[in-house]
Amino acid sequence: MSSADIAMLVDMGFSLKKAERALEITGNKGVEPAMEWYKLKYLFRFTSCVKYSFTGLRLLAHADDAEPCPEPPVAEAAPQPANEAPAQDNVASTSNEQPAEIAKSVKCDVCGKLFKTNLEVEFHATKSGHDSFSESTEEKKALTEEEKREQLRLLEEKLRQKRKEREEVEKKEAFERERSRIRSGKEMAEARKKLEELEMKKLLEQRKREKEEEKLARQRVKAQIEADKAARKAKAMGTSPQAPLTAPVPSTASSTSLVSTPRKDYTETKLQTYKRSNVNGNIWQ
Repeated sequence: MSSADIAMLVDMGFSLKKAERALEITGNKGVEPAMEWYKLKYLFRFTSCVKYSFTGLRLLAHADDAEPCPEPPVAEAAPQPANEAPAQDNVASTSNEQPAEIAKSVKCDVCGKLFKTNLEVEFHATKSGHDSFSESTEEKKALTEEEKREQLRLLEEKLRQKRKEREEVEKKEAFERERSRIRSGKEMAEARKKLEELEMKKLLEQRKREKEEEKLARQRVKAQIEADKAARKAKAMGTSPQAPLTAPVPSTASSTSLVSTPRKDYTETKLQTYKRSNVNGNIWQ
């Protein structure tokens, strides 16, 4: 059973069950035999039906068990007087001479199109929105083989067009989803990059502060050391001026040692000299 034929029948208004049943009964020969089978099965019985609107129409395409229109009751002939019998016979003979008008199709009161089956009426009403129909004595001409092929071709073309439009919509939606995904990925990458740059900037600023703090700490330590040295030297010069120097004086240097002290105004000074002998007994002064 072809899924394309089922889809085509469903698109025309049949339920899935009815479409499968029609294809199964017609031997899966396609949409056209299935449509012909429905046309033959659900022909209108207009002989005894009265004029009706679309709101009271039996939609036989959606009711396999639809019952035919009820036959009107036949009125029993009342007994007539003997003298009136010839007149009644004349009337009966006159009425028999005039053929009764039989409804052969259903006509759309809005656009004037003729339809032969309820399926056609329902399909037309669904597509056009027309809701007023009536019986007509005009007979709808049956479609020729060429007209049937042309109608089938138009239907297939319409289905292909719908399928193409659906594929274009799906393709567009897929493209939009992909573009949205790429945009979201780019935004996330940019946000991650900005966050990394911010973290790096904070790290550099922290390292810079640490270096400045280390530099200031070294300067403070150095200044403290210099202050301690100056204090020790000042203390040494003020309390024990005759104390010998602990460090030897190099031979190339002068025998006198000048001590850097805070600048003061002195009126006198003292010089200290000493003698040292080497291993040969020579005396250096």
